[in-house]
Amino acid sequence: MVVDVRGTGASFGVWRYPWEAVTVLDSFDILEWISRQPWSDGQIVGIGNSFSGTTAELLLATEHPAVKAIVPQFNHPDPFTDIAFPGGILSERFIRAWGEMDINLDLNKPPSAYGNLMNIFIQGVRPVGYLHGRADLAEAVRMHRDNGKLHGLPGGIVFRDQVHPLANYSPDDSASILYAETIRGARIPVYGWASWMDAGTGEAAVRRYLTYAGPQRAVIGAWSHGGFINASPYLPEDAPMSLRRSVKQHDILRFLGQWVKPDKEERLDESLIYYTCGAETWQQTCQWPPAGIRFQPFYFSPEQRLLPSPPESPGEDIYAVDFRATSGEYNRWWELGVAQRRSVEYGDRRGQGEYVLAYETGPLTRDMEISGSPVISSR
Repeated sequence: MVVDVRGTGASFGVWRYPWEAVTVLDSFDILEWISRQPWSDGQIVGIGNSFSGTTAELLLATEHPAVKAIVPQFNHPDPFTDIAFPGGILSERFIRAWGEMDINLDLNKPPSAYGNLMNIFIQGVRPVGYLHGRADLAEAVRMHRDNGKLHGLPGGIVFRDQVHPLANYSPDDSASILYAETIRGARIPVYGWASWMDAGTGEAAVRRYLTYAGPQRAVIGAWSHGGFINASPYLPEDAPMSLRRSVKQHDILRFLGQWVKPDKEERLDESLIYYTCGAETWQQTCQWPPAGIRFQPFYFSPEQRLLPSPPESPGEDIYAVDFRATSGEYNRWWELGVAQRRSVEYGDRRGQGEYVLAYETGPLTRDMEISGSPVISSR
């Protein structure tokens, strides 16, 4: 079943902001309705990609007994960290574009972010029902005019728990951490999919793997948002997918089947499978960091060097912001590129060293493999 969240699509009501608490309550009612239908066996699994991925993950917070497994894909359970404020800095370009796209979708208009070609194939929201479907849809769209407008929020929020004075909303109001205790106690099987090159979805998958107590499996690849296009910087964009979609779908169905029909499906490993760019290989682990991996600290040092030990005395480097510095138009935090069939692109980064503070280590004495994301602590 596909359900439009309150205040979106063909659903009535007002959508104030992403994953408002009332929509979690709505999910319980929807689960209750499904489980009572004559065609239902009372077992329900939730699956979604991006926004709907977090919607599916929040089914864990409903505590409904019919929920048997969840497959959240390329989603942002902590939107402040995972998409809106990377590194604590507002991604204003994305928030404005995504907010404007949402407004158009809620008003049943094709969004410009999809591009002219894709909009040819978009038919708009499908009416529900035969007798009054179109009239009901028109009334629902009229109600959506009062929806929250996220593209107007940038500039009013700096901290994750800061309440916007006009919207009466803080980023933490959308975070799954609101239901942390309930979710941790759910122990419902979860199969998460993410990408190192898709905003913070890879880090979110690792965070879930380390903190969720229930049975789980996770895959972190190197794809654009949604897993549709290769995004490894060492491969051409049109290279064959590192994992065929048919293989992915088959694996998901096997995972769901082992919990819905436990006597008929072979049990999959509860592990984290991750992709290493450069080597272009898949690896598997049951712990994070993986066995054999160690943390390697480097310290800022004079002459913009990174040394494995702290400098003997404190120092400083002065930097005047140069607005030629950029991570590119299609970096991993610009998730809307996939709507235009554009993958993540960083280009040749060597020239950017002229416009930013760049620190380098000495020559490496042996090959180094980096798993996960580097962490910078500045104090």
